[in-house]
Amino acid sequence: MRATATAIAALSGVLAAPGCGSSTCYPDCAATPADGSPDAADPATRKRVFHLLNGALGAIKDANDTRTGMEVADADCTTAGQTHGGGTWRAWLSDSSMNAIDRLADVGPWYRLDQQTKLFASRAAITQGPLMAIEDPTDASAGVRSLFWSGTLLDGTASTTNCSEWTSYVGGGTATVGRTDTAGSGWVDPTPLSCSTYLSLLCFEQ
Repeated sequence: MRATATAIAALSGVLAAPGCGSSTCYPDCAATPADGSPDAADPATRKRVFHLLNGALGAIKDANDTRTGMEVADADCTTAGQTHGGGTWRAWLSDSSMNAIDRLADVGPWYRLDQQTKLFASRAAITQGPLMAIEDPTDASAGVRSLFWSGTLLDGTASTTNCSEWTSYVGGGTATVGRTDTAGSGWVDPTPLSCSTYLSLLCFEQ
């Protein structure tokens, strides 16, 4: 009887914890922090997103490079990621053969580099846009600094404009771009930009 009473008391303590309004919460409420982030207990393991300001033309791939434009972009992200503690990174980029959303493993949530500000709860949530601006808008300069090449629609699939598979910056070509200064659906800019524009990449940790 004493053991049973002790167990009941312990269970009652869990159910009375903040955020637990009824027995339907148990056992999930004991494992889920108040902010709803399942990985909140270990910030060091949180996956990150960063804006690579590499000034890339729409021709991400050089003519003599045997890699695809997306492979070049992924390598650029991973190289730059070494300054942020290493890891493997992929660019948020599509071409006619692959959608950006399908190139990412579902290892989220993803955060800003501070590993405190949640941007995307999961891979599926990316199709709704970031919860907050990827970069603090007060830190971003006006103009093209906040734009990045993506070739990607809001649902994560490829758009019809991608600078000829990220190989060209001449001939009047354009590509769909994203924004780091806007949350929600506004992170996909409605106006494709000329491939002769110097933009950047958005990198997701994998």
